[in-house]
Amino acid sequence: QNYNPYFRFLSRNDAAAVSDLKAIDLLVKHGANLYAQNEKILLVSAKFGDPIFLRDLIDKYEFSQISKNKALVIACSIGIRTSTLYLIRSGAEVNAYNSLCLQIALRNHHFDLATELAIDFEANKRVNSGFLLLFKEEIEQQVTHKYSKKMLFDNVSLLDSVATFIYKQRIINKHYSDLRNFYGNESVVLDKFPSKTNIEIDK
Repeated sequence: QNYNPYFRFLSRNDAAAVSDLKAIDLLVKHGANLYAQNEKILLVSAKFGDPIFLRDLIDKYEFSQISKNKALVIACSIGIRTSTLYLIRSGAEVNAYNSLCLQIALRNHHFDLATELAIDFEANKRVNSGFLLLFKEEIEQQVTHKYSKKMLFDNVSLLDSVATFIYKQRIINKHYSDLRNFYGNESVVLDKFPSKTNIEIDK
């Protein structure tokens, strides 16, 4: 009876934090489908769950490459470094969806995480021909380690010598295209470029 909320989550994927592996184990033992709705439990855990729970979940159960890649983007979108590292260790691909994990970390101003993704995990810092440079001024102000900043911007430049508004908009449009690919839905349209975006798990 105590595990009813978890069973409700597994059967209906209600948006809730699930951080009790014993509850998951018990439900699976009694027939609950851990992989229902395209393994959304992993995506919800990446967004709402405790990082240690996420680590234990991916250590104990097998998840598809697609789900791990999507979970990585979600972890980066909210800037949870430990969850990000656990997912990369489990095989999540840093450059999936055209390096969207790096793009979304930048977009949501998780600049230290973005720097680590680019330098230590070889996320494509040249993604979309200059997306990184849209945030250069803010990164220069917020990332304090000089060597990291130098490494981050080495060999990264806009194709145009002058980054005009039109060229910047072209870069942003490429970013929107990557978001649509992530969602798997061409109807996802964003007509502005706010400082932050929220990666939803129910699209």
